[in-house]
Amino acid sequence: MSRTRPFSRWRRPGRALAAATGAALLLCATSTAAHAQDPTSGSDFTIDGHEDIPARTADGRLVFHPHSGTFDPADPGATYTGTITIDEDWAEADWLASVNTGWPGGDILVENDGFIALHQHSRVWNPDDPLSTLAPDPTRVGGAGWDSFEEKFTGSFVGRNGPSIVGRDSADGHLYAFPSTLNRDGSLTIGEKQLLGRDFRGYDQFASADLNGDEVTDFVARSGSVLYGFLMMPTPAGAEASTNIVRISDGWEQADTTLTKDVDSDGKKDLVSRIAATGELVAFLNVGENGAVAFSGRHSLGYEWAQENPIF
Repeated sequence: MSRTRPFSRWRRPGRALAAATGAALLLCATSTAAHAQDPTSGSDFTIDGHEDIPARTADGRLVFHPHSGTFDPADPGATYTGTITIDEDWAEADWLASVNTGWPGGDILVENDGFIALHQHSRVWNPDDPLSTLAPDPTRVGGAGWDSFEEKFTGSFVGRNGPSIVGRDSADGHLYAFPSTLNRDGSLTIGEKQLLGRDFRGYDQFASADLNGDEVTDFVARSGSVLYGFLMMPTPAGAEASTNIVRISDGWEQADTTLTKDVDSDGKKDLVSRIAATGELVAFLNVGENGAVAFSGRHSLGYEWAQENPIF
């Protein structure tokens, strides 16, 4: 039985998604102030300063792969060691994401039937009782209607102190960010949706990261066989977001998952993808300098990832 009861509290009609019906759209404004604490670096479940990789197993367990604390280019497969179960009964989740709400430990956002709930870390890591990692009672994030947004991901895009939930509207194909504010109890209050980008039909495998080291959150997305980087420029509040698009790599048709983690613990987000044909997880280290976007060749993190979905 799940100790955190991920869905039972949210299967009921609710008010419309916060501000989703507003006629006027405020266009995205980015802010460097939002990056002092990255609210999307939310996968340090062992509270050791290294990002772990959470996932859901084929039998519905919520697990994570702990970071070993070191990265050796000669043996990258030793970076993530073992699998630790932190909850059960997550098979019905429609979307999962790891975030940080300002306290130690990784928090989890989960969507089911159009509702999103936040499961906070208990702020204590006990290796003898990993099922106590998540606090027992989730809190709702916004209202109903999240299932009308596809390809959701999180990032710090709108200058608030909480993570933005970003998704592509299934009706118009545009990308919208829902900023959040962190409350003192660690819950999230969702603000009015803001336009992040137009006409993103045909893209998938979205993930956020500061790609070029300017302390502004960017994002990546795949179209066909190409992974692109969308570099966000700081803009005044209410002004349309300015974006530079860079072609990161070809060959991305091989991947069925892309995420960003600081694999080598150098303070920069790296690209992590799973090769669909083999289940191999590979990392491309962020080696860009002086504002350039650049990634290394692939480093294999192992082949034991095929049966997990999603990896986030």
